[in-house]
Amino acid sequence: MANQSGPSNPGLVQHGETLKRRIQNEAFLQQVKPGDMIEFPRKLYSHWAIYVGKGKVIHLTGDAGDMALDETGTVKLEDFWTVVGTSTAKINNFLDAEMEPLPEKYIISNAMSKLGAEGYHLIFLNCEHFVTWCRYGKAKSSQVQHVTKVLGNFGSSLKDKLNAIASTAQNKQEKDFVSGVVSLGVTLANQGKDYMEKNEDADLKTLKQRKQSSKSTKKTRDLGEAKID
Repeated sequence: MANQSGPSNPGLVQHGETLKRRIQNEAFLQQVKPGDMIEFPRKLYSHWAIYVGKGKVIHLTGDAGDMALDETGTVKLEDFWTVVGTSTAKINNFLDAEMEPLPEKYIISNAMSKLGAEGYHLIFLNCEHFVTWCRYGKAKSSQVQHVTKVLGNFGSSLKDKLNAIASTAQNKQEKDFVSGVVSLGVTLANQGKDYMEKNEDADLKTLKQRKQSSKSTKKTRDLGEAKID
């Protein structure tokens, strides 16, 4: 007798999951407010955008996807459904407990002021830096803070493991070699951690407007406002 416990139609199951996400995202749009930071969980990372109303978001994104690995990201105004993809969106104003969010009109104004601007760095200027700058006036990234913490933990772990190896060394030459490796590894890890901490707050000045006249820049912003309205 055939096993009836598993799904008999994978395509039907996938359709059901897609429909479930659609319903959840439609409910999300009833709750999100202009100025909120939206997190779009992907498989290995999260993408971020600022909600500006009328089903529109502004975000820093690459032409071929969320991450612009070639540092050619652009700040764009797009429809929520274009950006959400296969994600289930959620409101995540995670710094509200630590920092006072700007009034809604200033958050929107910050986002609009960067429309068309170009620039990107996975560590020092990413989509999360952009949305936190819009909402709080300060660019931060929890994902980068996590990397900083990992570097610190890595340095401590490396030191412990190599010291354990050094304790089994047979002679002074071996001990000196392992000690040198310990010192170098911990130094590099700590230098990486220190560099990340010093550069934790991204500088949005590195987001450059395309070379265009002030009239053209104003036209881009006006077009964005028109799309929102």
